[in-house]
Amino acid sequence: MWQRMIGSVGSDENKQVLDLIVKERINGTTNVNSVVNFISEIKDRKYTFTCLVITDYGNLTVSI
Repeated sequence: MWQRMIGSVGSDENKQVLDLIVKERINGTTNVNSVVNFISEIKDRKYTFTCLVITDYGNLTVSI
């Protein structure tokens, strides 16, 4: 699925779908309260994101 989505033109619609998948996955993790400051980009068919994850144990910056 990822290759098919990213392999197509890096449209804003594709980026929004990927953002939603990532946010839902992070939010579905035990002890995660929220995801904030989510920034993402598709450049040269490569998807990257950075966000701040608020957990029961403190805050965590996640990047890929």
